[in-house]
Amino acid sequence: MTQSKSERTEQRRRILRAAASAPVILTLPSGAALAATSVTCAQKSQELAQNSPPAGVAAAPDNWMRFKVDVYSFTGSVSATSTSAFLDASATGSADAVASAAPAAQKELYFTLSSQWYRVLADGTADPVALSAANNKPIGELAKPEGERFVLVDYAAYQAGISQTLYVYPTSSPVINPISGASCWNSLTGATLTSTVIN
Repeated sequence: MTQSKSERTEQRRRILRAAASAPVILTLPSGAALAATSVTCAQKSQELAQNSPPAGVAAAPDNWMRFKVDVYSFTGSVSATSTSAFLDASATGSADAVASAAPAAQKELYFTLSSQWYRVLADGTADPVALSAANNKPIGELAKPEGERFVLVDYAAYQAGISQTLYVYPTSSPVINPISGASCWNSLTGATLTSTVIN
């Protein structure tokens, strides 16, 4: 008994209708399971940071969650005095003298967060500094844009809503709570980021 083409088509349609009308049960993970996954990724990030500490300030985004900042060099006579409690507060340097004596790739770079200036150090850390200009010129008038850098974000400070200045890991601060990967960050914060830069 041979079926015609239209009979076979009708039989397939009946099967598809029956399958579509069958009840479907889907299992979704509980909020507790999602939270446990988030905590696990935060712990894994901490372990990864302890084994291979990330740079506090990077030239480009990497696998760590970062905050983008604009960086500047200075023209004219600008002095930078370290304000880090762990460094000699009397240590000063002339940004202009260093910049003019060094090749362009080695210019001292600075960025600001919440009115606090930081000097980017060669080891990938940032040092809080107080800047002063000769003749009391406004610092902003002497700043020359030099692109951008990416500052490592401390998740605990971010979560607590603390000032952006505490996103920075300055020379004196150990890396405590960075987050590796946008998916981990998203699971912790509820964000929907597709890159590791939060701003």
